[in-house]
Amino acid sequence: MIADLTLHLDALAVDPGDPITGVVRWSATVESLEVLLRWKTSGKGDTDTEIVARAPLVIADQACEARFALTAPEQPVSFSGTLISLTYYVRVEDTAGGVFETEIVIAPGGKEVRLAGA
Repeated sequence: MIADLTLHLDALAVDPGDPITGVVRWSATVESLEVLLRWKTSGKGDTDTEIVARAPLVIADQACEARFALTAPEQPVSFSGTLISLTYYVRVEDTAGGVFETEIVIAPGGKEVRLAGA
């Protein structure tokens, strides 16, 4: 059975190098869960994606939630331009194929960098 996953981030924007923390909740029995931090490019040309951090969650008996902590990378930062953008996502996956994902900004001052012309 696929767990009904939800993800709550303590902050939706952080500075590079800062902690990314939150809680994952689920409503079905799960064997294991993993939280991933990844970035994805979009725009003109190929789409690239990379996982930059991961945290397996410890599943306690009868628990339906777990806290996690990751560290935001120093670079690349979140940016948006006319031809290309880079967006970060925190994603939780269970072994049965359940997925939940939410966007997070990683940039100085927690503000996405706008490239000239964007």
